[in-house]
Amino acid sequence: MRHHHSRGLGLTSSAVRHRMVDELRSLGIVDERVLATIGRIARHEFVEEALSSEAYRNRSLPIGHAQTISQPYIVALMTQAALAGADCATIPPDVFEALFKHPLTEKGLQQFMADWATTGQSIL
Repeated sequence: MRHHHSRGLGLTSSAVRHRMVDELRSLGIVDERVLATIGRIARHEFVEEALSSEAYRNRSLPIGHAQTISQPYIVALMTQAALAGADCATIPPDVFEALFKHPLTEKGLQQFMADWATTGQSIL
């Protein structure tokens, strides 16, 4: 979704992206590859123009069709874990659940958790 505001002015500028990256760094994201990539992503191009000023806040935002663009911290945390070779069993359950809070997948997550519980294995 390309908008005429995609040039990165004001609240969509590279300076705002860098502040978001600094916030992620302060929250414990240390992989510079992840931080650099997130800093290059033009989040404001994925949201409605009315929300472009919110695009670089550390929160999920609606992108239409009952979907959201994920919270930058969750994306960074999961990407950092994947690059480090972690698997889903090392992700704390609350973080794992946070990834699937979307109404279209909540039922699927509940079923996954129920199925996992029958294995007798810890998800941690």
